Amino acid sequence: MLTRSEFAAKSTRQIVLNVVRTSAETPDDLREYLNSLPLDVLRKVVAVMYLGRGGSGRTFAGILAQPLPCYSTKVAAICKLIEKQPRLCDYLSKGLDAFDRASLDR
Repeated sequence: MLTRSEFAAKSTRQIVLNVVRTSAETPDDLREYLNSLPLDVLRKVVAVMYLGRGGSGRTFAGILAQPLPCYSTKVAAICKLIEKQPRLCDYLSKGLDAFDRASLDR
């Protein structure tokens, strides 16, 4: 049976994978999918994206804890993700790798 944190990590990973798949489609499909997600989930996707952009000493929890303007509303979070196209897939893939490594280290 999965612990609560293992379940949260697994569901975050699946949602990010869905964003990666959807971003390969049209911008409207991506916007529609992102709009279907609640703000707390969008914040996690943005945090994974920032994790994938790199930077020494950055952790998922640390990025998520920052009071970033793109965390305040769904529109702001969606705009932040959309504006990262066409590199969004790359950032999310690298972010997932780092996220998975960090999950294994727990």
